[in-house]
Amino acid sequence: MHADTIIGTQEIEISGSEITKKTYGVVTKQYDHLVNSAGQDNMSQILASVLSFKRLKASMGEDYPGGVLLIDEIDAVLHPAAQINLVEFLYEQATELDLQIVATTHSLRLLEYLLKRYEIERYNKQARFYDTEIIYLSLEGSKVYQIEDLTWSKIESNLLLLAAGMRDRSLPAIPLFSEDEVTRWFLQHLLPEYQSKLQYIEANLSYSQLIDLRSQDKKYFRTVLIVLDGDQFNNKAIDPFNNILTLPEDGLPPEKVFYNFLDFLDPDDDFWKRYLKKDVDIAFNYQLFKEHPLSAFNGENEVKKLHKWFETFQHVFEELDLFGYWKEQNEQTVLEFRKRFKEAFNSVARYHNVNKI
Repeated sequence: MHADTIIGTQEIEISGSEITKKTYGVVTKQYDHLVNSAGQDNMSQILASVLSFKRLKASMGEDYPGGVLLIDEIDAVLHPAAQINLVEFLYEQATELDLQIVATTHSLRLLEYLLKRYEIERYNKQARFYDTEIIYLSLEGSKVYQIEDLTWSKIESNLLLLAAGMRDRSLPAIPLFSEDEVTRWFLQHLLPEYQSKLQYIEANLSYSQLIDLRSQDKKYFRTVLIVLDGDQFNNKAIDPFNNILTLPEDGLPPEKVFYNFLDFLDPDDDFWKRYLKKDVDIAFNYQLFKEHPLSAFNGENEVKKLHKWFETFQHVFEELDLFGYWKEQNEQTVLEFRKRFKEAFNSVARYHNVNKI
């Protein structure tokens, strides 16, 4: 096992020492196990436990039943980056050694990571069992309660002992699901002033996957935002909570929106001269656009070709402010989308203790 996986230090080995009890320590070229920090000492104990399961599995062979590993305060005196690396390592070992790992923590950084992983697991696959479960306990008076319907806002407020109204509302609060990274790019340009209130779930999910997940877990999905770029979504009956949106231009994929926009521009339009005033590596003018039709890009269908086209020229579109130019000529479309976004945002804001906009 390479400890570099956990704390990012090169040329590390695990050594044993017998003083009053058998233990483990981190040894590098600069120091030995006798001068380990408290964090390294705690981590070494966790490593020793994992190694014991590894030896047990090797000795028992097919009779190995797996096991349970209990860790109290897994984050204790560890650097925040090391906390994440340690947990990722434990995920790998849990799979390899058939372990159920139960750990406690008060680390905001670690809880934020685990909550995002918890959410992504449930939206990237349809399974009966998942890798992550979070049970959040809170002391209220003399009794301990489990907080249901966990959100980052609830965790942060509880750990920092802050009332909902006292939190920094600039923190991302409302999870937003979309089909891909281009949709997220489009939203960031459409809604620049609201980015600090959104938590984008970095998962590429198709239209059908998002709708299926929405129908299977209505309790959770009524509390989030879903933005689709599929124009087939037109049945309000499946959106009783008013938190599903389609992008402007009748829900066309963003790539298609901008391809169509450029395709209809007059050859003498001022946009085609913008590259002359910008420091760009591609002279993106009308002639170049017409010389690179969708058929020139690899892809099994138009959607794939559009994605490849947009990916090729995206950095140029940023420099030439294609979005801004499109927005100037589609002001009413943008206003209508922003109005629908505000309605959807406000319908779920209360679940996250966020002020309406």
